[in-house]
This record gives sequence, structure tokens and C-alpha cells, in this order.
Amino acid sequence: MKFSTECKNDPKAEARETQVATPVSLPERLAEAAKCLESLDQERAYRGDPTFGQSVEERIVWRELLDLELQDFDEEVERRSDIARDSLTREMTAAVSMRSNRSKDRGGLSQGLSLFGSEACSSQPWRSTS
Repeated sequence: MKFSTECKNDPKAEARETQVATPVSLPERLAEAAKCLESLDQERAYRGDPTFGQSVEERIVWRELLDLELQDFDEEVERRSDIARDSLTREMTAAVSMRSNRSKDRGGLSQGLSLFGSEACSSQPWRSTS
């Protein structure tokens, strides 16, 4: 699907065909917003109306400010996720290491018992046979 984008309230703007799925980079979007704000200033001066396009200007500025806030939030979430992932990886590595050490210890104990033979385990001197 295609749509045309142009700066609202800008009579000199030429419509451009843009793919909906095409992401616009931040510098491109900021450059476009700056063009729109400049054209609004020119139109205000031409009309002699300082309030012309004020709501459009506010929306452009607030959109960019909110986008920057969201970008900061996303970076913070990513940073915290990396910290949590690193911590979890260390914990899992430590748990695997402990489990490995325990299984080695159990293997040593069972090998030690097998040296005595099955008679050592089956004889129970504390029980009387009478």
C-alpha cells in the first residue's frame, strides 16, 4: 500500500510516494520535521498570523520528544535485560558447575564403597543373628 506524505498546511510541499513498510531513519524524519517547521514559519510570516499551524507545530515537536523518551526507555530496558541475562548466565554456569562437582563426589563415594565389596555392605554387625 502506498500513501502520499506532505507537510500539512504547506502549500509548497510536493507529495511523495512512500512505502508504508519502509522505515524512515531518525535523521531523515528529523530533517523532514525541520522542513515542515520552517515552512510553517514562512507561512506565518506571509499571512501575518502568528497562530497559523501552531497545533501542527506542537504535534511535530511533541512527537519527536516522545520518540526520544521512548528511545531512552528502550535503551534502558535493553541495558537491564543485558544485565539480567548476564546474571542469569553466571547463575546457570555456577549451578551446572555445582551439579557437576556433586556428581563427581557421588561417583567417588560409590567407588569407595565398591572397594569394600558387597559383603561389607551386607554384613550388619550391630544385628545379632540369634
